[in-house]
Amino acid sequence: MPTSSAATQHRNVVLLGRLGHGKTLQVNKMCGTNHASSSGAESCTQTVQYGISKKHEMFVIDTPGIGSSKNTGAHIAAQKVALESIPISGVYVVVKHAPRVDDLALKVEPVMDFLGTDDVRIIVTHADTASNHDDKPDEVARNQEVLRASLSEQLGVSASNIAMFGKDSSGF
Repeated sequence: MPTSSAATQHRNVVLLGRLGHGKTLQVNKMCGTNHASSSGAESCTQTVQYGISKKHEMFVIDTPGIGSSKNTGAHIAAQKVALESIPISGVYVVVKHAPRVDDLALKVEPVMDFLGTDDVRIIVTHADTASNHDDKPDEVARNQEVLRASLSEQLGVSASNIAMFGKDSSGF
């Protein structure tokens, strides 16, 4: 974990989510780090990793994926450390896009059940796969807004707390 001075100089946010949904990739894009990542079924992230976002200078904490069949105890311990060792400004649940809102919600609900909905935000990665490659940018944006509204309603989370990122984009 970071030194206490690094953690107190920035807002601290934690990324949680299932294995292979893009947590580390988001940290790399936001912070300019080069942590190993993959979209496969194996976990690259074994311990807590972090970086400082270039855009808003937030301290971003990356955690091992939920649902790993290997080193499960170590993954859970790292997630616990990330949530309890320093003051947290927010938790972002990272979830890879699914074709149906119900399927997407099923991926998020177990994490939300554990955390509750207070101060939790959702990042949907690969949101650009929700549309056909031939769709115009305004159609892609409209499709993402419909998905955001539907997911918001189903999970009981404000739509403003759901961010949609394409395969090659990130926020913060």
